[in-house]
Amino acid sequence: MKVDIPTADAGEPYETEEVHNQAGENNTIELNGENSGDPDGFIEKYSWEMVSDPSKGSGLSDENSSTPIFHPPPHVDSIISVKVELTVTDNSGVTVKDTAVTDVKPFNEPPKIISTEPSNFVQKIDEGSNQTFSITVWDEENSDLSYTWSGGLSGSGSEISYQIPWDPDHENENFEVNVTVKDNLGKSDSSTWLLTVTDVNQPPKIHLGGP
Repeated sequence: MKVDIPTADAGEPYETEEVHNQAGENNTIELNGENSGDPDGFIEKYSWEMVSDPSKGSGLSDENSSTPIFHPPPHVDSIISVKVELTVTDNSGVTVKDTAVTDVKPFNEPPKIISTEPSNFVQKIDEGSNQTFSITVWDEENSDLSYTWSGGLSGSGSEISYQIPWDPDHENENFEVNVTVKDNLGKSDSSTWLLTVTDVNQPPKIHLGGP
């Protein structure tokens, strides 16, 4: 009788960042061996172990489940690759192995808005006037940053000007202007201004002309 051997699938690739206690981020990730299988039976046992760890500080928990937890090291100076091995055993006692690699990166600090113009986030602006909004951003990794403005504004830089329109029937109106700065790994910071547009009473115009 032909016996089909099981397959082990450790589910790579994975990636995470080093532990960052100050930011309250342990950056654990779940490994997944649930795509392992047995054509003529079932997987009876899962066993995970670390086989290569340049940092000597990574760890595993729930090693005998199909979805163990990988614990990254507390610090790495550059990207390292940690190799784990999954061994599965089927109901006939046949075992097979597969390996997966988890890349661990140094912690990426999010960009931080350190100053804004206007510095007061609540502003009164006369209709018809021009208002410039700008931010100064600090990013430890000196990443490529992108800027997204909302609230009727569009732009891609750290500064934008907005012309408040004239509207003879306009009454005081509140609206928000928001900017979000994001680094190339998706971490972000944002600022929001609350604007009150003030109705300006324009003087009457004298029209000279014939009947």
